[in-house]
Amino acid sequence: MEKKSGTILGVFLPSMLSIVGAIMYLRLSWIVGTAGIAPSLTIVFLSFIISIITGLGLSSIATDQKQKKDGIYHLLSRSMGVPMGSTICITLLIALLFNAAIQIIGISETLLNMPKVASFLNMEPCSASYRIIGSAILLLIFLTIIIVNYTSTSKARIVVISAFLISLISIVAGIATNTDIRPEMSTAVVERDFSWTEIFGIFFPASTGFTIGLTFNSSLKNPHKSILSGTIGAIICSFAIYILTIIALDKFVCPTILTEDSVNFFPSISFSPIITYIAILISLSYIAFSIMAITPNIVASMAHDKVLPRIFDNNYDRKDKKPINAIIVLFIIAECIVLIGDLNTLAYISTISLLTTYTLINLTFALERWTNSDFKPYVRLSKYIGIIGVIICASTIYKLCEIVSIAIVIIIVTLYFTFRNNNIRIEYGDVWQNVLLSITKASLIKINKKKLENKAWQPNVIVFSGSKNKRPYLVDFGKWIIGKHGFLSVFNVSTNTKEKFFTHKNNNSIIGSPNEQWIE
Repeated sequence: MEKKSGTILGVFLPSMLSIVGAIMYLRLSWIVGTAGIAPSLTIVFLSFIISIITGLGLSSIATDQKQKKDGIYHLLSRSMGVPMGSTICITLLIALLFNAAIQIIGISETLLNMPKVASFLNMEPCSASYRIIGSAILLLIFLTIIIVNYTSTSKARIVVISAFLISLISIVAGIATNTDIRPEMSTAVVERDFSWTEIFGIFFPASTGFTIGLTFNSSLKNPHKSILSGTIGAIICSFAIYILTIIALDKFVCPTILTEDSVNFFPSISFSPIITYIAILISLSYIAFSIMAITPNIVASMAHDKVLPRIFDNNYDRKDKKPINAIIVLFIIAECIVLIGDLNTLAYISTISLLTTYTLINLTFALERWTNSDFKPYVRLSKYIGIIGVIICASTIYKLCEIVSIAIVIIIVTLYFTFRNNNIRIEYGDVWQNVLLSITKASLIKINKKKLENKAWQPNVIVFSGSKNKRPYLVDFGKWIIGKHGFLSVFNVSTNTKEKFFTHKNNNSIIGSPNEQWIE
């Protein structure tokens, strides 16, 4: 029998370990030194506000009563419908692959900025070297995932969090005892010439990663409580670490030191540089491995619903049920991303992908909360939380790049209607059908409250004609009465004396001219 996990091991640790990654270790000091404390705190605050709002909405979706399987795709598609869930997962896949590439390039930067390693490999720290080392690391991850079962990495979470905490203690001890890095030790003035969008675009991926904690919801002892408390707890705890780190760097470290060498900054000031280096490599490797192990399952689940080609489905692969074809394709895509070789560029693209994903998640949560009577999550939140999330995420994307924001809208709409029109499984419904029904209901209620005007009158005819082809002359007569502007409702009443109720109304149909369609 599979052992169930609690909130800490099942949700909190994987979420938090995925949030604290390459951006914190390799770019945070540069951000503080370049932007200063006030802009840095503002960027961190905005980033985590977006993460908290999205985390609340996603937790609400994850605790919906219909969720019975693992994986972010099942959480979204079974609640919002396959078309919308698939659209969100495509954007999420892109964001995750870029996030994995960020961690891999971060490992490359860390290794090549260690003098002994660079000397041994005979490489200089540059984009070309990062591409070579990153490709080798990605290949190693690929082989490990093929050979090793991913569930075994859950035992490594204690090791990873221990390494992180030890490195954090080493960094704090180094800042407290190293007097050579104090601001008063240097008279140099740092020019605050920076772009807000550039700094935010680089930092934002550091506030994300909580979706990893929602991957194995069925393995939790009490998923309804653990998902919310674990996800939000990880986001808040990470937020506190970032805020305290920024304040400490601004108060105790000279700005020129912060901006000189961001890659080696934390190891160089820590009490034990080797421990910090090891912790960085362990943390970044864990995040990259987790992402590259999870994403093939998303692709396989989408293939199972016929959203993607069935060649990616688990059932068409080896007996161990690993989606080998999906793994191969995703690693090829990840390799192309790694070849970009620049961490800042990868972070900026990842930011746009993540904000797009979060916009769609918040939008669909708000629509589900507003329109779907079958949406009954354990975490019941107001729809306005999702609306606020949509406004913040969408406006941030537009601020980052207006042209890209317009292109994203076109791509998202195209993806949605492509999935909607394809012959895919739709028994889980579609959130937009609920929206249309809610709008129709609200319109009818509004019309009913107003006094009927003769000029606005339209015929509304009810015909008990039976099945569609049983009494076609009655249907034709009804359509003749309503003309082009009326409304015709066709009913079929069947009787059954054996049931508890004497009569049943079924096969209600609606016909509205000029479109002569039967809506069952």
